[in-house]
Amino acid sequence: MVYCNFSGVDLHITLCWRKNINYKCSENFKICHDFAIMANFEKVERESLIMKKFLNHIANIIEIYTPVICFIVMYLTFLLAIFYRYILNNPIAWSLELVRISFLWAALLSISFTFKTDSHVKFDLIYNLLDERKKIYLRLVGNIIMLIAFILLIEPTISYFMFVKRTTTSIFRLRYDFVYFPFLVMIFMMIVRLFKKITKEFIMLMRENKKNKIVS
Repeated sequence: MVYCNFSGVDLHITLCWRKNINYKCSENFKICHDFAIMANFEKVERESLIMKKFLNHIANIIEIYTPVICFIVMYLTFLLAIFYRYILNNPIAWSLELVRISFLWAALLSISFTFKTDSHVKFDLIYNLLDERKKIYLRLVGNIIMLIAFILLIEPTISYFMFVKRTTTSIFRLRYDFVYFPFLVMIFMMIVRLFKKITKEFIMLMRENKKNKIVS
């Protein structure tokens, strides 16, 4: 029996003794060291998985649940406005403002999700005629251009928020920096999505180049 202690973790390692084989202390230490590395790796992997799940949950709240709630609010408010205007002949003043704000939040916050799932509108007539390697190059160039554009948008967007925060909406008296806040969230979410896509495209491009070298 070999007893190992590292980083507060106790491991009891049972060594299988074979006939006419003696394990030296150095070999026992190596086994303890290998188990320590494995245990630490598994711990880091578990923590990484927990963090990934947490970040995915936050992303789902931003990109899916909030837009869905905003769309439902917009739709119900729209129906309520029609009922009050045409059935009761008593239009409600706040309905138009709520519909506009709800539509703005639903549209802006869902943009990064449609980009993630490739469910946005694309004109791919010429793109479909290219081979796989050229497609990767085209996607890579397009994503890099978009990434630069979104990064350049950060400073003027924040400056505009600093300007409009002095004004409020006419009905709910909401500050306009709060109303337009999803635009800033959308920029940061798109930057994250674009970084991930560019990294993925680079990996695919290296694999494609390696495959072409093997073929040639």
